[in-house]
Amino acid sequence: KFPSLSNVQLILWRTVLSAAILNFYLNLNFYPDLLQYQSGSQAAIYANKHFRDVPVVQLRKEYSYALEFYLHAPLITVDSVAEINVLPDAPFLLYVPTKTFSDSTATTVQRFEHFPVSRLDGKFINFKTRRNVIGTFQLDLIK
Repeated sequence: KFPSLSNVQLILWRTVLSAAILNFYLNLNFYPDLLQYQSGSQAAIYANKHFRDVPVVQLRKEYSYALEFYLHAPLITVDSVAEINVLPDAPFLLYVPTKTFSDSTATTVQRFEHFPVSRLDGKFINFKTRRNVIGTFQLDLIK
């Protein structure tokens, strides 16, 4: 037979159990779904798989720490799109927000949905309004 619990012990036990259930839900369901909107990590995973050892260029004002962390190839950061013309040795991949760059030598190879996941808000969490706040980044192959 189990010993009886005092009111304080019962409250503590329920709190620990609730925290454990919430933790399992967040780690097994919510966070993996959320990370698909971290475009830098998605771009790095894509580049690592399809463009091994091809350098990636990103804009300083759109700097992605996730891209830097997950990318296995060299990462070059430039201040503006105008500096891309002075970069040596094509081919390379350009990671930019969609509609930021157009060039006849560029081919868009993949687009990624983007939201700054460290700044969640109600519009993003609400599935019905999420499309209105999601941006798009793309990887362009510069030949």
